[in-house]
Amino acid sequence: MALVAETTEKKSGPSMVVQLGLLAVLTAAAAGSGWFAGGYLQDLQPVIKDDTPAGVKPQEKAEAEDGAAPEEAMAPVLVPIDPITINLAEPSEVWLRTELQLLMADATDPVMPLVIHQDLVAYLRTLKLRQIESPSGFQHVKADLLERANIRANGKVKDVLVSTFLFE
Repeated sequence: MALVAETTEKKSGPSMVVQLGLLAVLTAAAAGSGWFAGGYLQDLQPVIKDDTPAGVKPQEKAEAEDGAAPEEAMAPVLVPIDPITINLAEPSEVWLRTELQLLMADATDPVMPLVIHQDLVAYLRTLKLRQIESPSGFQHVKADLLERANIRANGKVKDVLVSTFLFE
């Protein structure tokens, strides 16, 4: 019987020193590119020059220029709209009930919330359950509601606040 000698093969590859050197070079390249990108993006930011003396609040500056406090009519107004109960487009046996409020620049037109309500009902009827199952899907629907409300109100809606969003 012949004895077979087992030989162990050494792994051939880069040594630990070469790997650490490569890691250091890649880290330095990433940090350098991040530094350059940050400088580039900072140069793109608009420069806002404020000639307000230190210690003077912006509201005090407005009062000093106008001679009076800003009007209360310029404050945003929270306008509740009627609850919406609809069935979804797919699956049609799932119902959605939502209560929304609009944060508007002004509430001078009493018909505007009704027009926005009807448009939002029409939009919500086209939704499918799979579109709003995830948290990001809900955020997309909320953004779409704000966009549609702004189209109907000519940009007067600042935000759409969701009080209730219930599936049954």
